[in-house]
Amino acid sequence: MRLFVAIELADTARLEVLKVVDELSAIHNKQRFVSPDNLHFTLKFLGEVPEDKIAAVENAVAESVNGIKPFIVRTQDLGFFGSRRSARVVWVGTSKGMEEIIQIARKLDSRLSAFRKDEREPSPHITICRPLGETSKLIEDVEKMKFAELGEMLVTAIKLKKSTLTPKGAVYEDVRTFELI
Repeated sequence: MRLFVAIELADTARLEVLKVVDELSAIHNKQRFVSPDNLHFTLKFLGEVPEDKIAAVENAVAESVNGIKPFIVRTQDLGFFGSRRSARVVWVGTSKGMEEIIQIARKLDSRLSAFRKDEREPSPHITICRPLGETSKLIEDVEKMKFAELGEMLVTAIKLKKSTLTPKGAVYEDVRTFELI
């Protein structure tokens, strides 16, 4: 299974992020925007994991979130990874809750490094677009929205998710939910 660990957006946060996505996609309709159902904060991408290792992954995720209480995340700010002309990802960031997300991501990376070790420090974000081709105009419009405040949500669970790649994009399914208590 192709797996990752994520924080899903609450409906209210999803709606606020979708307003930005709708505004950008109306202007840049040739770009590849993320499906509304697929908006999330990735905590750890694992890639292909053999079926017989899934229980070990679940145990590592459970250990990583053990003792972490529900917390508030504020979604705000837009940005991009890559260059202005060739951005790889357009994202929505976070301010409040960033420390908690980074803490969980680091624990996950430590406990799951046998599957995949992250080379970079965690950078909490929601991918909203994976641009195609030249991106200068898109990034110009992203920068106009750079300081957008998109609301808050209470994070009460972390999810282990399966990603199936299809010609129409990735389809995500929950494998297991880990409640924060």
